[in-house]
Amino acid sequence: EVGTRIRPSDWMMAELTAYQLTTSKDFIETVAGSGEFDNVGKTTRNGLELGLDLYGFDYGYLHTDYGYIDAKFDEYQLGGQSFAGKELSRVPAHIFNLEIGYKPSDGLGGRLRYHWEDGYYLDRQNERESESWGRLDAQLSYGFGTERKYRCSFDIINLLDNEYADYTSATSYSPALPLSAYLTMIVEF
Repeated sequence: EVGTRIRPSDWMMAELTAYQLTTSKDFIETVAGSGEFDNVGKTTRNGLELGLDLYGFDYGYLHTDYGYIDAKFDEYQLGGQSFAGKELSRVPAHIFNLEIGYKPSDGLGGRLRYHWEDGYYLDRQNERESESWGRLDAQLSYGFGTERKYRCSFDIINLLDNEYADYTSATSYSPALPLSAYLTMIVEF
């Protein structure tokens, strides 16, 4: 893994990371949820992560990040069939986040966050694929306190009430939460 972080000014920070993970005795679950695993031999994961933060208006910010991973079997045979060169199942190749917010230590703040994930293969044969999905979340918060800091937050998850799978495998599908709201309080000691 190699990476760098730069902060060319008070209002900007950027990160770049590249990595390669090679395993010689990787293992995967034979059937999702079964708890039984199979040694699949050699795999390689090559990836790239980018991040950018912009700060302004005292407490305003814009954050974005992107991740890419190419995860493949190098050597793996099962029942006489070779899976060399096939993508590992349940590994999205692309993930993207974008967040804009305003977060003063005291007073009213808020944010909008968008998260997107690429679809991924559900099986070793790379024949069935999950759908890509995106979700928009929102938060309104209020910070207060002198000796102890308090922050009350009202979060709305899946603001557009999109239907997508929170978890997908070759044998199961779990729908994500519909439009949901949460109220939280954070106390800093």
